[in-house]
Amino acid sequence: MASWEKYLRTVYYNPANPASFAGPDKLYRFVRTDGKFVLSKYKIRKWLQRQEPYSLQRPLKRSFKRNRVIVIGIDDQWDIDLMDMSKFSKFNSGFNFILVVIDIFSKYVWLRPLKNKKDESVATALKHVLSEGRSPNRIRTDKGRIQIKISRISPKTEKYSTFICTKYRNQSQLR
Repeated sequence: MASWEKYLRTVYYNPANPASFAGPDKLYRFVRTDGKFVLSKYKIRKWLQRQEPYSLQRPLKRSFKRNRVIVIGIDDQWDIDLMDMSKFSKFNSGFNFILVVIDIFSKYVWLRPLKNKKDESVATALKHVLSEGRSPNRIRTDKGRIQIKISRISPKTEKYSTFICTKYRNQSQLR
């Protein structure tokens, strides 16, 4: 083991040290101000990756391409879907599903419990959400059973334009 590695080990594993169990930037700043060794940030980062405590606690970053949704303001578009909670129904008074309604712009969420996912149950829950005074310009759903005729809810809901998104897309379509 090289002397600089022993030095990093004493700095990193000493709880009394301000740079102990820190990330590469803080450790690099401490080593630079201490002046005992001249180490690059790259070298410190590589050393840290070999240390078990740093490797175990470092969050895993996963980035993937997402489809953009462009809206012009609050209540321009709502996304509606059902969340399956059937394995927890015995703890939730027999409710198996949750209707999830999200305003895309403001990220405001309405949640309504459902015992089943029949059209009547979903329509009643959606009526309850709409009775709070807000109404969307567009509603987006998937091809599941949530795809109900919005006009069945009430005559004034016929103005909503609805569109359906498929659940899965080929990776080649995302590029």
